[in-house]
Amino acid sequence: MTNGTKSIAARFSAAADTYGRHASIQRTVALYLAGLMRDLPPPARALEIGCGTGIFTEQLTDLFPTAKICALDTSSRMIKESKVHLADNANIEWITGSLNNIHPQPTFDLITSNSSLHWITPIKNTFRAIHTLLQPDGHFAFSINLKNTFKELHNARKRIAPHKKIARLPTTEKVLNALLGAGFSVISCRSVKTQGKFSSASEFLQTIHEQGLTSGPVSNSGTLLNRRELKEVVSYYDSHYKNSEGGVFATYDSLCILATEDKGS
Repeated sequence: MTNGTKSIAARFSAAADTYGRHASIQRTVALYLAGLMRDLPPPARALEIGCGTGIFTEQLTDLFPTAKICALDTSSRMIKESKVHLADNANIEWITGSLNNIHPQPTFDLITSNSSLHWITPIKNTFRAIHTLLQPDGHFAFSINLKNTFKELHNARKRIAPHKKIARLPTTEKVLNALLGAGFSVISCRSVKTQGKFSSASEFLQTIHEQGLTSGPVSNSGTLLNRRELKEVVSYYDSHYKNSEGGVFATYDSLCILATEDKGS
C-alpha cells in the first residue's frame, strides 16, 4: 500500500468500532445502489471494493445468494467488524489490502463499491484497474461521494480560514469522464442527495470523526485548523446551517452508476 492508502486504512481502523452507528447515509445510498443491480444476471464471482463494516456486503448476499463474493478493504479492523455480522456466510472471501493485493489477478462478473471509491485517487487510475478485473460482459456498479458533500462545512471553513485550502471531491463530470476514459459504457446513472440532521455542529463533527472522515478529502484537507479557527467554524456552522428542528444539517451528494465494458472502445 502507498503512504496515502496506509493513512486511510489507519483512520478507518481507528473508527471501526463506531462507524456503523453513524452510517445511516451510507445505508440509504446502498439501497439506491442495490436498486440499480436488481435486474442483473446473478454473478458467479463478485468483488466489493471498500467493504467496510459489511453494510453493502450484506445487501450483496441478499441480492445474489449464490455468488462467491470477494470483500476487499484496506482496514483489517473494518473487515473484523464485517465478519462479526456475516460470519456464517461461506461464500465471502475477506481480503485486507488494495486492488493490488488480489493475487492471482482473477476476473469478476460484477465489481461493486458503496461510498468508498472517492478515497482512492486518482479516480481514473482506479477505474482502469477495475476494468482489467472485469469480465468482458460483466458489470461495474458503484456509488461515490461528490463535490457538494459537506458543502456547509467547506463553506464555514472557507469563511473562517480562507488561507487554508480544502481538498474537494470529484464532480459528476469528472467521474463520468474518468469512467468513459477507462473503457466503460454507462447503463444507468442516478444522483442521490440527502441531508443528515444533527443537534449541533459539534455533534456533526464528532459523528464524522467517529466514521474516520475528518482527516480526509471528504471533510478536511492537508491544512488543519487550529483551535481558535475550529471554534469559529463551529459557531459559524451553528448560526448559518440550522434545520427546522433547531439543530443543523449537512449535505451528502452521491452518484450511483451501473456500467459495463464499452464494446466500441
